[in-house]
Amino acid sequence: MNIQDYVIQNYILLIACMGIITISIYDVYLDRRTIHTLRGIIFVMILLSIADYMESWYAELDHSTMLRVFLSFLGYSLRPLAIMLGIFMIYHRVHFLFLIPAILNTLVYSTAFFCGVAFSYTEDNHFGRGPLGYTFILVILFYVVSLCYVLIRSFETRHGYEWLLIMYFLSAAVMTTILTIFFGVDNLFNLTFAFGIILYYLHIYIQHTKRDALTGLYNRQVFYTDMKKYRSYISGVISIDMNDLKLLNDSQGHPAGDQALSTLSECFLKTSGSKNWIYRIGGDEFIIFCTRQNEKEMQQLLANLREAVSKTDYSCSFGLATGNNPEAMLKESDRLMYEEKAQYKAAKKARYSFD
Repeated sequence: MNIQDYVIQNYILLIACMGIITISIYDVYLDRRTIHTLRGIIFVMILLSIADYMESWYAELDHSTMLRVFLSFLGYSLRPLAIMLGIFMIYHRVHFLFLIPAILNTLVYSTAFFCGVAFSYTEDNHFGRGPLGYTFILVILFYVVSLCYVLIRSFETRHGYEWLLIMYFLSAAVMTTILTIFFGVDNLFNLTFAFGIILYYLHIYIQHTKRDALTGLYNRQVFYTDMKKYRSYISGVISIDMNDLKLLNDSQGHPAGDQALSTLSECFLKTSGSKNWIYRIGGDEFIIFCTRQNEKEMQQLLANLREAVSKTDYSCSFGLATGNNPEAMLKESDRLMYEEKAQYKAAKKARYSFD
């Protein structure tokens, strides 16, 4: 047992972990909590790889040692912990009760230091599993199922490649769990987890390049791409333009205008379902693609948007066009939106003249 052998056996894992740490140092997209959780996962994976390497060496001895018991305890405890931290990294709103299975798992396997309830080693160093020896399997399965749920919730599943990423993560998690539990292949867990984190980070990076920095909505580039790529899905287009943004910026400053745009964007997101894709294509201009819906559904969406905006301190002009040609629908929805905007300005001017 020496450092050189450990490095050779875990070279790919160590390179992947170093890459993740380097990326996290210069990252501008992930929040502080996510970065700290990410580094915690890296620490757990490296510690687990060391424990696995040392345990495999002590398994060759002809007598049992307390150190092997400790190393096995680490292996049983750290694997569920790594998956749990991965869930925390992806989905922040996890209740603290989510920690309980990992804590109970650790307590169960800590009994190996004084009895064989979980596992034990004979004097000639043979492994024996106790009545609670399969606890870690149940805990890992619980966290794997939870991870599957969190992945589906966190990904926006309207694009095909996002479904492919989900299927990759889920199949990798399931296969790694099976190989680890039933075939005793320990090193695959760390490698799969490390590369899973890298792919998830790449997904986050791609998502940020597609987003408007202020509102979090899809940006103009994605708008043009989606209009070409998913044109057969688009059954309606809603054009939206905020009223009096320039007046708000001039009178109260650009921070007030930014707040207005953010508020309206949040309003659009809460009102629109997964079938409606929202883009900010200009300063105060927004577009919604309605996909695979009938005209009644789209009219109801428009009514809901108007109602939601009316509850804010701001106002918008809307235009809805339906059909099967996105370019023609966009032109018509813009025309209707500008027509409504002209009516708004005329009514406002008349009101001021009356006053």
